[in-house]
Amino acid sequence: MSRKNSTPLGADATSIWLLLLIFSASVSDSIGEDLLGVCYGELGQDLPPISTTIKLLKELHADAVRLYDANPSVLTALRGTGIGVIVSVLDSELQDFAQNPTTAVLWVQKYVSPFYPSTRITYIAVGNEILSPGTVDEYGPHLVPAMWNLYHALAGRRLQDHIKVVAPVSGDILGTSWPPSKGAFSQLNYIHPLLRFLEYTKSKFFINVYPYYAHRMNPVQVPLDYAVFLKTEPEFKDPITGLPYYNLFDAMIDATYSAMLDIGITKVGVAVGETGWPTAGGYAASARTAKLYIRNLIQHVQRGGTPNRPKERVPVFLFSLYNENEKIGPDTEKNWGIFYPNATKVYDVDLDPVTSDL
Repeated sequence: MSRKNSTPLGADATSIWLLLLIFSASVSDSIGEDLLGVCYGELGQDLPPISTTIKLLKELHADAVRLYDANPSVLTALRGTGIGVIVSVLDSELQDFAQNPTTAVLWVQKYVSPFYPSTRITYIAVGNEILSPGTVDEYGPHLVPAMWNLYHALAGRRLQDHIKVVAPVSGDILGTSWPPSKGAFSQLNYIHPLLRFLEYTKSKFFINVYPYYAHRMNPVQVPLDYAVFLKTEPEFKDPITGLPYYNLFDAMIDATYSAMLDIGITKVGVAVGETGWPTAGGYAASARTAKLYIRNLIQHVQRGGTPNRPKERVPVFLFSLYNENEKIGPDTEKNWGIFYPNATKVYDVDLDPVTSDL
């Protein structure tokens, strides 16, 4: 903020200036405080109104909520709640965002400016898992250009330090994940510029982590107790670092850090954009196992970081708030919710580890 003259500020003006500095710092710092959030998907029939959804988020003690769009009615309802909010740009919009900077400016004007800071928007997610094999060819070339245009649109309103632009990717972006010290990325032509963007803008690398799928595909090599944080002895020790691994979650996060280090990225933190366990519809899917996974995950991330980064806690978004019966795919895809659409719990869980019990 520039001053047009050298006249000392008056007492009132000084107070206002200091308040603005404090507010700015608190908003900026608040980005890193949301340790445990919940994903709010809406691909289900007869889901509760947003007023009920906010009530449930508060009952769960959720720090934040991840939206898969930027619904103005939802953003309006979240005003004044203190809940951190991730809003999303749809996959289908990426090409327009990449090719037309004005599109990003208008989007920020419509979906961010009317709500922030009363609605505590902390991240804009650009697409979801678009660097996976089925979508990378179509959307990959547009990802980072779209992110830069959004960043500049935020910078035009001096919001770039308060609202960060991210791009959640699937865990399959790791071409090599074992041992964790030898983690390596696939799709390097897209992942490298993405990570450079995140490094420059001081944002986080959002990766979706699902130990459930690893256990389902290979229950012998990925036993259930290793997948759901129940091991009391290490499942293995990294042959290079000697670090012990008691759960797959830590191994996947550390493999991600190793993959970043392998391409020279050292200043980007990891956040988990989605993780969870299905409660019905397929192998190893049950409410009891989901409760085990979520309860143990909450306690684990609250205690600290991973073997390789023990002091660096990883923000996590649980998938998901509701069962969604309109999702495409096997029955397990429809049964990841903590709540049924009638707002009753599928299983008991609390994101506050003090009150979360089994």
